[in-house]
Amino acid sequence: MKFYTAFRFSFILIFGCYLLTLISCKDDETGDVETITAYEDSDGDGFGNHNADEEFSELTTGYVLDNTDCDDTDAAINPDATEIPDNDIDENCDGLKDLTWFEDADEDGFGNPEEIEIGDTAPSGYVDNGDDCDDTNADVNPDAEEIPDNDVDENCDDVKMYTWYEDSDGDGFGNAESAEITAEQPTGYVDNDDDCDDDDELVNPDAVEIKGNDVDENCDGNAEAAICGDGTVDIGEECDDGNTVSGDGCNATCDSNETCGNGFLDDNEACDDGNNISGDGCDATCQSDETCGNGALDNCEECDDGNTVNGDGCSSICEIEGDSGGETSCDDGIDNDCNGYVDCNDFSCQGIAGCPEAQCSDGLDNDGDGNVDCDDPDCQGTTDCEGTTDCDGDGIPDDAEIPGCECNPRC
Repeated sequence: MKFYTAFRFSFILIFGCYLLTLISCKDDETGDVETITAYEDSDGDGFGNHNADEEFSELTTGYVLDNTDCDDTDAAINPDATEIPDNDIDENCDGLKDLTWFEDADEDGFGNPEEIEIGDTAPSGYVDNGDDCDDTNADVNPDAEEIPDNDVDENCDDVKMYTWYEDSDGDGFGNAESAEITAEQPTGYVDNDDDCDDDDELVNPDAVEIKGNDVDENCDGNAEAAICGDGTVDIGEECDDGNTVSGDGCNATCDSNETCGNGFLDDNEACDDGNNISGDGCDATCQSDETCGNGALDNCEECDDGNTVNGDGCSSICEIEGDSGGETSCDDGIDNDCNGYVDCNDFSCQGIAGCPEAQCSDGLDNDGDGNVDCDDPDCQGTTDCEGTTDCDGDGIPDDAEIPGCECNPRC
């Protein structure tokens, strides 16, 4: 274009000189004065205004023979000027206004600012804007809808959106039902929705599962039950010795430590009423339900032959047949005849060699003679009974009546 303009200008100059020569020759021949048409060059760029011409006998300052200027008020606008795109000005007077066009490779209507072409019309595959931030993806452009959490700026606003979840209990895990979508993390929110109970900081995916409490502490969807035999005493277990065998101090279901009185009927027990007291329907050793005929000699039974049949030596009410009854044993600690007296305190044991008044200050009739402690002749004269003996039965200790006299016949 510059070559064409320069050529045109040179041609005009040469043609002008030729005309001047002819005119000069003619003037010489005829003697007449010839004129030339010149064009005003107000901006001094060497190109004239075709709308401002004058006739001169010779070229005058401020005028030129060229009339191709399209704006004679601006020296930067002329046929030799460099076209500047996108300013809506035809700098080089070719009748065209150049624009910048941007390649639209993904055809989403938005161009790549790094791939451009200059021209008065759009080349194929180009658009008039460079607003795309990813010209390889038609889903990424200024009109696209922003999608959170994919680390992509779909709408080219230099902002990536994320979903944040409320963490009410402060355990680092969020509530899936309470969320906000923003570029920046709000206070009290986290980037995950893995909590299954946002009101309890002890319930989250990092928590330790506690078996047997019907709570899913670690949010795996499973509230683990207690496992008998794993060696860990879980909630709901009384014991756990690492196996499921009974008779070793922890039964096969881990709900009994196999001790009498724990209220659990173990394999080796006939009963267990939760205590170690006899006479209440389960004896102190949990081996008898204290019923006649069970084969165990219980409190207040004279005998128990395992049945409730009469005529076999032990009656249907567990009394020795043909015996008047009484304390069958004076040293077993049991009130065998159920009369309220045990062993040597029972009348049946009186006179038994094993039942002397062994203690004179225990409040018991040890030998069963009806006399207790210092009232028993066996205790008279003992250290425990000094100053207490009342031999004449007048209610006054004898040694208080006569000092130093303790049941002395002469007193």
